[in-house]
Amino acid sequence: MKKHLLWLLLFSCSLYSFANPKIDSLKTVLKQNITIDKKINTYRDIGYAYLFDQVYYDSAYTYCKKAHTLAKISRRDTLITQTLFDIATVFLSSDHPEEALTYYSETLGFAKELKFEKILIPTYNNLGGIHFDKKSYDKALRYYDSSLAYAKKINAPYSIAVSFLNTGEVYQVQKKYRMAETKILEALRLFDSVNQKSTTLHLILARTYLKTNRDSLALVEAKKGLKIAKSRNDLKYIFQHYRLLAQLASKKKDFANASNYFKESLLYNDSILKAKKENEVEKVLLKYKVQQQEEQVATLTAKNRYLNTIYLLVFVGILLIVLLISRQLKIKKMTQNIYEAQRQLVNSNTPQKKQKEISSFDATVAGDKEFKGN
Repeated sequence: MKKHLLWLLLFSCSLYSFANPKIDSLKTVLKQNITIDKKINTYRDIGYAYLFDQVYYDSAYTYCKKAHTLAKISRRDTLITQTLFDIATVFLSSDHPEEALTYYSETLGFAKELKFEKILIPTYNNLGGIHFDKKSYDKALRYYDSSLAYAKKINAPYSIAVSFLNTGEVYQVQKKYRMAETKILEALRLFDSVNQKSTTLHLILARTYLKTNRDSLALVEAKKGLKIAKSRNDLKYIFQHYRLLAQLASKKKDFANASNYFKESLLYNDSILKAKKENEVEKVLLKYKVQQQEEQVATLTAKNRYLNTIYLLVFVGILLIVLLISRQLKIKKMTQNIYEAQRQLVNSNTPQKKQKEISSFDATVAGDKEFKGN
């Protein structure tokens, strides 16, 4: 169920394809002088590259979140909507439906406001898929019908086909096999018209044929679906097709082939479990990398605080030295002024004293003469 929803996303958004450059090449693009929009979309491409490896969900989330954050900062409403959808899809594919539901609902609000029909179509489909997994089939059908209405409005054959396929799957689990077959065959016709293939379609159609005892038709569809799944290295659907083939062989009492199909399914199931373990390892490594970066930031912050303290002390020291020198110069100048004032005072008093001394001598001489009667 989830895989074909993601495949719809792949087609609808037209931002990621399996022919895209490798992740390292995309990361190199980020180091170049590129526009904000280009940077956001490069983050998205890296996120989808990790997502479609079906292993590194944490890395997919990290880059999709970076794209969303940058879109919000730069106020790119269309890209905000798309990146909300991206994050929801990462949660959906990593089996976190409640988180996916939250982000898809938020995407829906933005897309309606912007009348962004191209993203309304897969959003409604994926919301329908979440409710399908919850067995809320009536609610799922309402979302699929909304998706179909928008797909018809913009005349998007592929999206119409996906909506028909999803509706057919609901009818199939509700045991409305005739209605299911009608919807699925219509979806197949539309897929062929746009030269697209869906492993999910053949799996659902095969199950419908099996339930209505048309085993030979079921076998044909199961083999077609398996071939497509193998061409895409889709472990989940290879596993499911082998299980269906084993079931068909067992029904015919062909236990030799049933055993072989069952063994093949176990091999792919082991591969899925291994991929999940690798994802857990990747998760731990990513957390360790984040922790290292946080420690580096903390170290740099502490170092900056230490350097700032040193710079402050040096500045205060220089200021004190300047003040001290200024004070010493002032004191020196004051001392010079006092010395100059004293010198001038001494110079100004010396002639007066001499004059006084001469006058006293003359007065004495005159007195003596007068005393002698001269």
